Amino acid sequence: MVQLRLTGLVLRDAHKQAMVGIGEGATLYYVLEFIDACANGRLLEAQRIAELAGLTAEHVKMEKNQALRWACARGHLNVAQWLTKNFNLNKDDVCSLN
Repeated sequence: MVQLRLTGLVLRDAHKQAMVGIGEGATLYYVLEFIDACANGRLLEAQRIAELAGLTAEHVKMEKNQALRWACARGHLNVAQWLTKNFNLNKDDVCSLN
């Protein structure tokens, strides 16, 4: 069974236990998958998830801006650039824990 662990959250892919709506057609499941894709440098997957789920800057900033923070911390420049350009994020978002 595949598990995704970020910020203390566990998502069991086989069961998709986190199918909790957060509005605008996006779900917590998609946000967590998006964070995982960004954190691991999978730009095309992140782009597909963002489009499919209709993610907004507010969604991308969830979980203390983990998508951008992990992309930067792990050196995924292409992902970080895409996030900043498409979701109007900046260096303050990397440092913010909101």
